[in-house]
This record gives sequence, structure tokens and C-alpha cells, in this order.
Amino acid sequence: MTSEEIEALAPSVVTVLRDALRSRRWEDPDYPGSAHLKELSDHLRNAEIYSNFRATATGAYFLWILEPLQEAMNDDWLPNEIFGLSLPKARAFIICAVNEIETQGLVHSVNKLRTEYLKLCKQS
Repeated sequence: MTSEEIEALAPSVVTVLRDALRSRRWEDPDYPGSAHLKELSDHLRNAEIYSNFRATATGAYFLWILEPLQEAMNDDWLPNEIFGLSLPKARAFIICAVNEIETQGLVHSVNKLRTEYLKLCKQS
């Protein structure tokens, strides 16, 4: 998959992240019920593109973010952590990811997001 093909998926990735951010689950994590987030594969509507994206380093990184996020938000009970971060930190990371993708694109945002993630992990 070329960089251009990867970048063409940015709007779909951002849509999934924004849908998660809009969920009411953040307001009351103890309230049961799924957020009913659509998965990235549903937005892409093409299993081959999804598979090719997963096979790239950039795709693997973003699926490392999206898959646990979707699983947590769609579970009946929101866990206390998402991708090893408390819910407030996870939400801050998702906001950062949206901003980075929109300004830098998928490929160029990975290093910044890795750094941001490590910073959030080290904060007490």
C-alpha cells in the first residue's frame, strides 16, 4: 500500500475516532450500554483495503488504537482503561490523534502520537 493509499483512509480513521469522542459513555463510564461505534472495516466497505492497511506499519499502529477503543466503547461496561491509559488520558490521546491526523496525515503522525502516548503513560 502506498503512502497516498494510506492517506486516503485518513478521513475514515478520523470518523471512527470522532464518533468515539462524541459518545456519551465518557460522561458516565459506569452507565451500561454499547456506544454502537462502527468499525473501520465498516467505513471502508472493502476487506482487501482493510487487510492491506493492517499489513503496513502505519495501519498496524492505528488499528492498535482503533480496535481496543471500539471494543471498549461497544462493550456493555466501559473498562477503567483503554490501551493502558485511564479514561481521561485515553480521551486526551484520542483528541491528540484526531488533531495530528488532520494536520499531518496518518503516516507522519505516528511518531508524534507514540511520543504523546509515552508522555501520558508516565504522568501520574
